[in-house]
Amino acid sequence: ESTLPPTSFTISPNSQTRQWLKTHPNDPRTPKLTAVLGNHPDSEWITGGSRGLPNLIDMMNASRATNTMPVVVLYNIPGRDDGISGPDYGVTAANYRAWIDGVAAIIGNSPVLAIVEPDALWFIDRQFATNRAGFDERIDLLRYAIDRLSRNPAAHVYLEAGTTSGSVTPDRMADLLRKASPSSGIGFAVNVSSFAPTVPITAYAQRVRTRLIGLGVQNPRYVVDVSRNGNPVWDNNAWCNPPGRKIGPYPTPRPQPSAPGLDANLWVRAPGTSDGPCGVGPGSTGGDLLPSVAYAMIS
Repeated sequence: ESTLPPTSFTISPNSQTRQWLKTHPNDPRTPKLTAVLGNHPDSEWITGGSRGLPNLIDMMNASRATNTMPVVVLYNIPGRDDGISGPDYGVTAANYRAWIDGVAAIIGNSPVLAIVEPDALWFIDRQFATNRAGFDERIDLLRYAIDRLSRNPAAHVYLEAGTTSGSVTPDRMADLLRKASPSSGIGFAVNVSSFAPTVPITAYAQRVRTRLIGLGVQNPRYVVDVSRNGNPVWDNNAWCNPPGRKIGPYPTPRPQPSAPGLDANLWVRAPGTSDGPCGVGPGSTGGDLLPSVAYAMIS
């Protein structure tokens, strides 16, 4: 049974998909893209850039106006690594804590589903293999973010926990989640910006969950990014704009059929969004909408 209230998720007012549809009303693909993608909620990625907190304000205002739950992704950890451009050390630990305080202040006590720092645990062992202080700082910052957001009784907080590609085992991911969680109530998010189909990603999540229960966690909860996992065949190593992807189920809390601990299916990375200058999106920037790719995903 999902721990989320029976709600709808917020449609992001700053969505690249909807901005493209608005500016291309006469494109022959627009009617179908609008029907299949444009009217469904995705998430708002909040970074440390100049548009980060203003975008969060817009998302929270939209959620209050529509009585829906916003899905926000925090993506600003020191040393953040997207797997393409290498670690970004422009943010300090002090900067990050202050930024988290600002995020929490904007959210207040409003309902929110927050996904904390994609790739932060996924890369931690490799990034800090010979740097114990760096490892410990990252764990401390994740604990700070989760603790700060969780003071809001209407917040549902999920720490990003990888996918099925094998770079990190489910048992190791569970150990990392336990380290980075300030309380025994652990939420985690799987398949964020990835493509693992429902069967293998459910198996991965259940293995993480089983290990967490073995570590003493009561009823661990999780959410899944299903935005681009509709093709049941996927090469685990093809993570950057791989060809032939299809949209997955529509985002919904309390999905049916369910699985133990599953709170929601989400579109964390909007269908047709670029992962960077690679694969079927050469020359693109991560986060850009690729309309031809989006159209192929729904055709």
